[in-house]
Amino acid sequence: MKNLNIFKIAVFIAITSTGAFAQQITGSSSFSPTAGGARILAAQGDTAANPAIGFQSSVSTTTTAQNDGGGGNGIFRPIANNMAFSTGSVERMRINQAGFVGIGTATATNQLEVVTTVLTNPAIYASGKSVGIYAEATAQESNLIKRSNIYGDLDGIAVFGNAKYTTNTTNGSMYGVVGSATEISINNVGVFGEAKNANGYNHGVVGYVNSPTGIYNSGVAGHVELNTTAVFNRAIWGNAPVAANHFAGYFDGNVDIKSGVVTIGDGSLCTPTGYKLFVEQGILTEKVKVAVNCSTAWADYVFANDYKLKPLSEVEAYVKENKHLPNVPSADELVKEGLDLGKMQATQMEKIEELTLYLIEMKKEINALQNENQSLKVLVSQSKN
Repeated sequence: MKNLNIFKIAVFIAITSTGAFAQQITGSSSFSPTAGGARILAAQGDTAANPAIGFQSSVSTTTTAQNDGGGGNGIFRPIANNMAFSTGSVERMRINQAGFVGIGTATATNQLEVVTTVLTNPAIYASGKSVGIYAEATAQESNLIKRSNIYGDLDGIAVFGNAKYTTNTTNGSMYGVVGSATEISINNVGVFGEAKNANGYNHGVVGYVNSPTGIYNSGVAGHVELNTTAVFNRAIWGNAPVAANHFAGYFDGNVDIKSGVVTIGDGSLCTPTGYKLFVEQGILTEKVKVAVNCSTAWADYVFANDYKLKPLSEVEAYVKENKHLPNVPSADELVKEGLDLGKMQATQMEKIEELTLYLIEMKKEINALQNENQSLKVLVSQSKN
């Protein structure tokens, strides 16, 4: 027994004492003596089914190592300067020569790419005590995503969501980014966007839809309107229960809508065209201020010396025929075109100022009649005497 131990030590020294040269493994494999132990192949190990570093099964022998459970589970080199990991004889992850990591893909072109082909599985699922995923873009570099169809320049992007169209005919939805926060009694934020001060534009969240057809998209970038086809495109869509302190959209600060039409309620009602805002069932507010474009849009022109005031006889004839005052829209016109508050106020002021002129003229006529009447009274009294 002692001689056998000395022989083992001699073999160990012979194997390990190779100077500056690395150990070379000969034979079919080198592996641990128990099932599930690691094994190292000598001349094989370049496929997912037969990894270079793997785990042997319970039927392995010292001369023949068999993959764990009949499948490849370990590390292999698919091509030069690439390292891959497999389970069940299927490649699961690869690190390429550039250091890019691909999970579910062998052709990663970014630092980390995660791809899933299972419709019900997310590519990345994160669960954390405070933050599930934190992403930060620290610079605008040429190798970042270039969205020329939106801005035409280079963007530093913390999270970019892109749901691409597929040939799958199953009904459902495609979401670029979906945020959901639940079960906290104080504050819940589905998606939080913060854009800090810069020399150009700062956007916490940018929503973009572009399609040649769609009920809520005209096909023009950034323009949303009613159309006639059967799909919905919304730059930002909010849905909240009708309850106190529930908001589908909430803004604290200035809101700037550069173009497009804002519709609150049922926009299919008798909405006049050519306007930017429609509100069903009215607006309740403490103050309304209507801008006047220029001084000529107001009714002070009535008091100008060259203003031609219609005789009351003409006004009477016009009212009998048209059933409304001159220069005032009819009821049918208001139903069709809507009520322009600024223009109507100017029109009403025009009528008030015209009435003022009529009263001034009538006052003059009354004074003249009174003076004439007084003169007649004097004449009558003198004749009696």
